[in-house]
Amino acid sequence: MERPKEFWQDRRKITINGNELTAHLAAVLGHQLMGDGIDTKRAEDISLNVMEEIRNQYAGQNVYFPQNTKAKTSERDLEIYERHARNELTIPQIVHEYGISIQWAYHILRTVRIKLREQRDAEIEAQRAAEHERWKREN
Repeated sequence: MERPKEFWQDRRKITINGNELTAHLAAVLGHQLMGDGIDTKRAEDISLNVMEEIRNQYAGQNVYFPQNTKAKTSERDLEIYERHARNELTIPQIVHEYGISIQWAYHILRTVRIKLREQRDAEIEAQRAAEHERWKREN
């Protein structure tokens, strides 16, 4: 479900009041419930009751919802690295397909390569330590 058109303005310039936010959250919840097979009237009743309970519990508090883009970005970066490593994408193709700058494409490739190397080195070190422990027990 999309945000209502009045919320599509530049997020830095618009403040959504609590009533607008809870109304939208109730609409999203109701839409999801209907999508899960609950009849319209029941879905609306549930969503309004849930929003009323949230309003009662958290009234007067400022709430921040993080965008949760870090995990998505990490997955995207790994996908970019793997596709580049398999020669599916060149740097210009990465730039075009993912809408990033050339510098950022190189940054992603470098960062993921370093992260994967560190993971591989840690696995090798753990394997060596386990082998060393086994050797000590046997001798």
